[in-house]
Amino acid sequence: MLNKDNTISKVLINAYVIVLLVLLFRLFSNFFLNFPLHYDEAQYWSWSKQIEWGYYSKPPLLAWLINMNVFMCGDEESCLRLFSPLMHSITCIIIIYTGYCLLKDINVSVFLGLIYLLMPGVTFSSFFISTDVPLLLFSALTALSLIKIIQSNFKNIRYYLIFAAAISLGILSKYAMLYLFFSIVISSFFSDKIKKLVLSYNFLISLILIITFISPHIIWNMKNGFVTFNHTFDNANTSNLKINILEPIVFFLSQFFVFGIFPLLFI
Repeated sequence: MLNKDNTISKVLINAYVIVLLVLLFRLFSNFFLNFPLHYDEAQYWSWSKQIEWGYYSKPPLLAWLINMNVFMCGDEESCLRLFSPLMHSITCIIIIYTGYCLLKDINVSVFLGLIYLLMPGVTFSSFFISTDVPLLLFSALTALSLIKIIQSNFKNIRYYLIFAAAISLGILSKYAMLYLFFSIVISSFFSDKIKKLVLSYNFLISLILIITFISPHIIWNMKNGFVTFNHTFDNANTSNLKINILEPIVFFLSQFFVFGIFPLLFI
């Protein structure tokens, strides 16, 4: 057992060193390259000057993160993007821990985390301000909390609180987080464990907490004509949906540029 613990510790230390080196490389690259802000990034930066519970096209968390970065190190482009590589590194660590909770194999778990960290899409994302970065982090944290809830036999309230916080912060990052929440509910029709989770008293408490956490954003939207919600629905453009056989093929092939050839073949 002692040898096994030592092996796990060594693998984890090596993994954390790699994560730290990748993080430092991305931070220094951001600093030296100093890309000018894209017009979307400039818009997010302007929002961050006035803290609100919502903005024209996005929930508020992105602007809050930029505001925090500005407070810490100023208005330089590299500083505004500080949270992107940092959050991707934290997501990588969450994935490693999640993999170990499921598989009890530290080597495979580290491999999973590093695949995420080194994917082309994640590397590209580390150099820009994007709502996808916190969305991915809180999605990973939601998945981990669900696994821990099930493994604790649905009794540990701490994991329900983490679940509620992760879902809430994910929604305040990007509305796409709702897809994950609805997927959990739908999966309860096919999985006894998820069904037990969804029907539990603690899950109801989690729902109440989620509604409470995001209620200021909902109230802000009510006061502003649901501008953020309407913009999201307008982008969906559901009234002009057309069947196009070529588009799914193009979308699938483009994922090789996001995930990389090797990870996508695994998927």
